[in-house]
Amino acid sequence: MLLSQHAIVGGAVGLATGNPVLGFLAGFLSHQVLDMMPHVDGAPEKVRPRRYSSVVDREWPLSTYITSYIDVTVTTVIIIFIALRVNEPLVFLCGAFGASLPDLMDNVPFWKKCFRSTKFGSWFHGIHSKFHFRWHEAHVYQLILAVCLQLMLTIGGIWVSLRG
Repeated sequence: MLLSQHAIVGGAVGLATGNPVLGFLAGFLSHQVLDMMPHVDGAPEKVRPRRYSSVVDREWPLSTYITSYIDVTVTTVIIIFIALRVNEPLVFLCGAFGASLPDLMDNVPFWKKCFRSTKFGSWFHGIHSKFHFRWHEAHVYQLILAVCLQLMLTIGGIWVSLRG
């Protein structure tokens, strides 16, 4: 799942707790729940006509770097926008950070190998991977449905955060 969904939903969940520490923990747990849902992590790789596969654990192609940079930029703008409009911005930010942290530790290609080579990193990667939904091969319609789910999570998270 893209960083935007994790951070926005994590921030909304954090706000629901009303406490920065609980918000961080709830956001962290929300990451695992969201990772269990069908989703797209970047640009899926075409394996056959109208069939695609995930490229999560291999080297990132240029399209995934571009998607990631756009996602981080858009996420930053949305998080700042929401944080400036909620009653408890610290709680929101703690939830958003907690929800983003698993991917920031375990998936960023610049340090993921170093992180995973540590005892904690190896243990965490095993847990993070165990709950992560994997597309072994998906039809294009499944990917469209997954992207729609991600959009609904983003819009829902923004709505829930701003309505209070």
